Amino acid sequence: MLLEKAWAKIHGSYERIIGGQSHLALRDLTGAPSYEFSTDEPDAFKRVLEGDKLGYAMLTGINQKSPEETERLRELGLASEHSYGLIAAAEVIDA
Repeated sequence: MLLEKAWAKIHGSYERIIGGQSHLALRDLTGAPSYEFSTDEPDAFKRVLEGDKLGYAMLTGINQKSPEETERLRELGLASEHSYGLIAAAEVIDA
């Protein structure tokens, strides 16, 4: 990720940003405020939809999971302990 490279350069090396939080990198590189919240919060998806509507740059991350959950993520092409940029958000209603 290009932003990760830039953030590592700012901090001197990749080793100095291991375990870094992606929202802090976005804040440092853009000067824009950043916020972190858990998907366990009741209004989490509503906040993501609102951020998308407002055109915010958004990132998401996956915390360490159990071995079973980590394998399921791998099957979906996702990695635990990794951040992803969100391109868009939408609510799908199954009628």
